[in-house]
Amino acid sequence: MIARTTKCVAALIITTTLILEASSITGGSGGKMVARPDVFGFSLESGRAIYYLALAVAVLAIIAALNLLRSRVGRAWGAIRDYDIAASLMGIHLQGYKLLAFAVSAFITGVAGSVLALHLRYLNIDSFALIASEVSYAETPLHAWKAMLAYSLQIYLDFSAYSDMAIGASRVVDIAVPENFNWPYLSRNIQEFWTRWHISLSSWARDYVFSPMGRELFKSPMRMSPTLIAALSYVTTFLVIGAWHGLTAGYLAWGLYHGLLVTGYYVYRANVPAAVARHRLFESRLADVAGAGVTFLLVTIGWVPFVVDTPHALPLLRLLLGGDR
Repeated sequence: MIARTTKCVAALIITTTLILEASSITGGSGGKMVARPDVFGFSLESGRAIYYLALAVAVLAIIAALNLLRSRVGRAWGAIRDYDIAASLMGIHLQGYKLLAFAVSAFITGVAGSVLALHLRYLNIDSFALIASEVSYAETPLHAWKAMLAYSLQIYLDFSAYSDMAIGASRVVDIAVPENFNWPYLSRNIQEFWTRWHISLSSWARDYVFSPMGRELFKSPMRMSPTLIAALSYVTTFLVIGAWHGLTAGYLAWGLYHGLLVTGYYVYRANVPAAVARHRLFESRLADVAGAGVTFLLVTIGWVPFVVDTPHALPLLRLLLGGDR
């Protein structure tokens, strides 16, 4: 709950900026730049942005109140549980009260999680989507990066919010659904990213594609080349993940891209000199921040096949890397 509340606070910091930014977005029509005067179906101005910010603060206040009530109910539940042990020795059963306290606690947690997820899904996604839509007519590297960074945040908040809705709804009926997105954009490297992004899918691919394939290859003559086995296993696994999204050239290219990235990181880690690996700077906070920044940029570049169709992917990549479209 604390992690999801923190996620909401981080999203709220940029909500007002996004709304003001969205109000000035322009779109191309036949080569002509035209204004987009509205977002969410009505005109946007600074007063509207303040309204949304106030609404978001109200949502946070409700969540905080619900969480406080949940903690109070939880303590009461603990007292009932302790009393139940002594009462059971006297033949007195308080199971009904304990079940009721637990149900109320679970319901409050679930409702709070669902409210937070709905906020992330419907208050922020559309603003990011409008900014990301500029990628189709971006003419400068800076403009292209702005749109791609917005898309990175849009797709994360979109998927993560849906997962949080499922977690909250499941908690209402006391079904523990694990986190599916664990702050993936703070990952220090691409391998860690795939332990935080779409965890249910990546775990399935690890257990049913990567591990079985690696075991079989180690039984073959290729066992003398563990790096080659790792490379083939990673690339195959991520091609499967790409195909899971859709059997298109763009999704397969995205899977191949991530397979090569993870393979490259594996080779890098396997060949880092021991003296470098033991150096304080190598495991410092500065290295973590730099690694997270590089990983985020690499992942953002990888979203290109999601944003545009295959014929336009290479021109966009050239633009992102400083060339002409």
